[in-house]
Amino acid sequence: MLCSIAPASSSSRARAEPPWPLVDSCGGAPVPNAPALVDGATELLTCRVKGFYPFPESEGGGGLARWLFRDTHQAVAVRSRRRSPVACESSSLLMDFMTRGGAAHPVWWSEPVQWHVLLGGGIDGEVRLRASGSALPAGSKLAAVRDFAAAYDERPLSLYSGNCRVFCARVRREVARLNNADLSRPARQAAEAAADARLALSLLHAGALPALYPAVALALCWEGLLGGGGS
Repeated sequence: MLCSIAPASSSSRARAEPPWPLVDSCGGAPVPNAPALVDGATELLTCRVKGFYPFPESEGGGGLARWLFRDTHQAVAVRSRRRSPVACESSSLLMDFMTRGGAAHPVWWSEPVQWHVLLGGGIDGEVRLRASGSALPAGSKLAAVRDFAAAYDERPLSLYSGNCRVFCARVRREVARLNNADLSRPARQAAEAAADARLALSLLHAGALPALYPAVALALCWEGLLGGGGS
């Protein structure tokens, strides 16, 4: 179920609001390194990925834990600037891929479910979305991004191949595809190849990073067994 991101209760929900503002008008502060609209293009998408603390505030822990996990969860903000002969409009979508129901999902408190996920199993996930700025016109690139997110909502969430970072990487690839459609054929082919390479690297990183946690745990257990056997 595609749901809207709403302010979360500090005691019962994972934090839903990433700590950066969305730009709502063409006159607002630009996204860093965002290209300007080019002649012949009526709409340009820019994309920003930001990490934030993923756990319910009631499980927040302090200092060191919050710092270590500060970028564990990722969301993606996609901004559209549309130019017409009479106006310049801007809209934004803020999206992430999270456990269905947020902190109410059993994965946050059920050890069997946690082991299921740790061993590579899938659970129910949902795309959370918040729109701001001008209304999305039918047929716009940003509307296509929203449709992409709605279709992604049917996928299971898994720790290694279907986590929030994978979602962000695939949204960035979709944004690149939509922007590249305005390019000439040779330029589009080169841009698509570069986008595919970035996606491959992002997916590798998205799967390898969570694998470090069980790998480190296994290494520590193995070291303990070796140490115990030698005593």
